[in-house]
Amino acid sequence: MIRKLLIAGAALLVLTGLAPPSNGASEQIVIIKDQRLPMTVGEQSQVTTVYGLTSITEQCAAQPSVLWCNRNPLPEKTLDAYGIVQLSLEVKDKFHYTSDKVDNWRVHSSEVLLGQDWYGDCDDLASTTLDILIRAGQPRNRVWLVLADVQHNGPFDHLVAMVQDVDGHFWIVGDTSAQNAYPADRIKYRIAGTARGDHMNVWEAPSTSGAFPISKYLVE
Repeated sequence: MIRKLLIAGAALLVLTGLAPPSNGASEQIVIIKDQRLPMTVGEQSQVTTVYGLTSITEQCAAQPSVLWCNRNPLPEKTLDAYGIVQLSLEVKDKFHYTSDKVDNWRVHSSEVLLGQDWYGDCDDLASTTLDILIRAGQPRNRVWLVLADVQHNGPFDHLVAMVQDVDGHFWIVGDTSAQNAYPADRIKYRIAGTARGDHMNVWEAPSTSGAFPISKYLVE
């Protein structure tokens, strides 16, 4: 569930989480903006940037041990497609969708590593999957959190994650609306904003529609 009050310029945006996904549907964020709809591309970009930065800042304050909340060196070994798919399955194996009473992004790697049942929503699954992949060696500059617009009618209504494998292929992981990882070029969502694992305090809003712009995310 996503429940925050954000001020974007002079516009007041009320973001309210709805029911958990069913039959492949994602959780939805309802956006109300001073009787002026639709939002402009610039306003969407601003909301995405503010929301992503606010969420990451709160997450790191509550969970400073999360691997993108610090710049400490980590052992790195870029994973292959098989490793990404298998680890994604393990993360989701005992995941149970539940809406947040208060919106926050949380990593549940300890429960995953202990083989325990764990509970969360789309942002928790995306965050936990990325954390586990980084713990397995995936470089932080080859993972992203991705704010997505499932309904194609607003800035965003869903959070997933993305990872680039050793062969350069991109995968969407930690998606509550999918059984497992899948190639990023098969994504049906509009990408509203992204942040890379080594710079989670920098959110970009490409405002794309249609095909997923893979070339944009190639590691420099």
